[in-house]
Amino acid sequence: MVCRCEELTAGQIRTAAKIGQPGPNQIKAYACGKPVEEIGFYRIQPPLKPLTLGELASLDSGG
Repeated sequence: MVCRCEELTAGQIRTAAKIGQPGPNQIKAYACGKPVEEIGFYRIQPPLKPLTLGELASLDSGG
């Protein structure tokens, strides 16, 4: 689980990134199946450890 608010998994984020979504707001909207306007802007919430999308995409799916 990567985003507790929208219950996004790393796999959903990887899929959105692979099809060329340009940033975190677009990836979150695509993975949730909602328009960007409905998702709003990316909000940082603890716990926080910055990662690049490349680092996130390279993580093992764990199952």
